Amino acid sequence: MPESDLTKLRRARTRAYMRLRRLEELVQAAHIRVAASEAAIRELAPDLFMVPARKAPPRRFRKSEIVWAALSILREAQAPLSAREIGLRVLAVKGIQIEPEALESTLYGVRKLFWWLGRRGITRKVGQGKATRHALVADQETARKP
Repeated sequence: MPESDLTKLRRARTRAYMRLRRLEELVQAAHIRVAASEAAIRELAPDLFMVPARKAPPRRFRKSEIVWAALSILREAQAPLSAREIGLRVLAVKGIQIEPEALESTLYGVRKLFWWLGRRGITRKVGQGKATRHALVADQETARKP
């Protein structure tokens, strides 16, 4: 007798829960090993400062999301834009509240992106220093392929 779609989905759900349970046990075992190693370190060197484990913050952008957003912003712009202007617009498009930490990490990504695009001939710099602006190269046929 063939299985119904509901039966297949329920079995898949059960398998996923069982997999989660196994993974949770692995994570607990890893925490126990970390605690044991830290206790052994403290026993040997009680005055040693150990840097606490830091969990990375969640990513604000998916892979290559900044690339597409920045390039679309440059295509719409009538004049060259600074990395800061592009970063602010990327945050606005994504709907992220402009906080210093979010702006700083976005500007780092935008600057790195334009360095990379400039080396490939896709964008060009206009100006120098703090007055640097970025623009798309008019003739994309002459731009080097990555």
